[in-house]
Amino acid sequence: MEEQREISEEDRETITPILAQRKEEVRWLSWYKEQVNKKKSEMRIITVGKFRIFFFAVEEGKKRRDIKLVRDAHLLELQEISSGKGGQEVQLVFRSFTTELTDLNVDEAITAIRQSFEHNFFAMPPQRRFKLSVEPQSRLKQVEGPNQAALAKSCGAFSGTYQAFCDFYRIPIRVDICWDMDNLLPANHVREFDMKEFEQPLTPGDFKCLVEALHFNTHFTGFVAQDYKLDKDAMKLIADMLQVNEKMENLVLHNADGNPAGFELIGQAIAKNKKCAITSVDWALNSVQDKGVAALGAALAALGHGLASLNLDHGDATKKGMVVLCNALKSNAQMGRTLQTLNLSHNRLDADGSNSLAAFLSTPNALKTLNVAYSSANMEVVFPALMRGSNELINLNASGNKITPNGGAQLKTYLTSASKLREIILSDTSIPVNIVRDVLKSIIANKYLTQLHLDLSSNRLGVLGANMINGIAEEIATIEKLNLSDSDFGDEGLAILAEGLAKCTSIKDLNISDNFTKGKTKTRNQALDAIIDLISSDCPVERLTMSASSPGFAIGQDMAPFIYALATNDFLVHLDIGGHMMEDKG
Repeated sequence: MEEQREISEEDRETITPILAQRKEEVRWLSWYKEQVNKKKSEMRIITVGKFRIFFFAVEEGKKRRDIKLVRDAHLLELQEISSGKGGQEVQLVFRSFTTELTDLNVDEAITAIRQSFEHNFFAMPPQRRFKLSVEPQSRLKQVEGPNQAALAKSCGAFSGTYQAFCDFYRIPIRVDICWDMDNLLPANHVREFDMKEFEQPLTPGDFKCLVEALHFNTHFTGFVAQDYKLDKDAMKLIADMLQVNEKMENLVLHNADGNPAGFELIGQAIAKNKKCAITSVDWALNSVQDKGVAALGAALAALGHGLASLNLDHGDATKKGMVVLCNALKSNAQMGRTLQTLNLSHNRLDADGSNSLAAFLSTPNALKTLNVAYSSANMEVVFPALMRGSNELINLNASGNKITPNGGAQLKTYLTSASKLREIILSDTSIPVNIVRDVLKSIIANKYLTQLHLDLSSNRLGVLGANMINGIAEEIATIEKLNLSDSDFGDEGLAILAEGLAKCTSIKDLNISDNFTKGKTKTRNQALDAIIDLISSDCPVERLTMSASSPGFAIGQDMAPFIYALATNDFLVHLDIGGHMMEDKG
């Protein structure tokens, strides 16, 4: 081994600006000998930068030394560092070439490379790093990434990793993103990576580098792309990230214009990640379809823990995907203890999906919010299941699913025993008046129900329904919010309803929109007078909604007597009478 050649100040001053032009900096450099071909070896200079390793050839002239960059490679391209027991040489294996270095301080070179890598990718697990074949291992000095204080102030050193990936993919570094990550987000204790946080539009390259930097980030616990368009390439990047990330708990891809194949990839990625930390999934308002839902179901079945929240609203799935998903909820032993919010609305459960859902709901669970609106659910099996296992339920939305007489009987029984329910939405369920009466009677009889919100809108209760409610309104003591909009009461029914509700002592929020008769009737003034009496009665109504969603429900200037009556009303704090086309007089 020849004597090691020292780096001169001239060498450093020549190389530094070359790296600066590439937005790099000199971290370590040294002369070394490289076998150029079978007959010739040369003394060259190796430089370890922030992101890359550079190799320079040197030509000695009579007056000056000419230093030229021969090649370089990113730290992520390094596959192996090997050095034998003698410690006289080191071999660097990159993806596209291999080089052997001698006549340098080998241990210093190894340490410098490892330190630069650690600075950028400190959280990357050993199995994903380059291979270290150094003997004896005692030659390996300890290298350290950013300390805990630095991590806390920099979103887990995110900007450094992001810049490293920008350099790797040759994507321009966004200074504004780095500033936010190093200043704005840490100052506001932001732990969710929200794609809408960036003021300037992101290019596909920007997105790629950002998501790549999240792979092993230990700071962010949520990924949010809400109302943010994701193409197939973006979804593939997210899937790759979720396959390895161990910190992400909240995954929000809400109204992201995602495609079924992309959601399938993400589901498969979650399934492959044995250390996946996901506890909340929101894929609402996307075409997830059976392919994506089934993949998610398979992932949830294999998950070592349960979810806290799952939102698949408007997921375009049929019973095929729903069966897989609901079966997975039941097969995951932790799900019953953890899942609190489940939204399957606007997917098709049908009979098979309803049975699978009921199998989960009937076992003891911690569910607090269930939304199966417009899912073609068979409520005849869902209601009994709730009674058996879902004792913690607070919010139930069954709107858009037909309630048959048998389903109504099951609902009546459920409401008799429900103890924590605070909101039940039965809008547009074609529920018959006699079943509504049973529902109200069950609520009245259940002393555990308090401050209940009940939505019976869009059920065509008509005058018969108004009479029924009038007859038992005085007994109602636990319903605080009541929605009876679009109930086909007409002027006559509204008069009867308001007369009855005036005797109720619990309702504070009342919605009777879209109920006036289309075209003026003789009972119009009677209806308005009854409503005026209602808001002046012992009924504690503070919020009244009496709007018209279309011209057919508008009563125009007929609203004037009601408006005049407001002058002496001291109880209302909110009033909505929009859409009635009252013109200037109103």
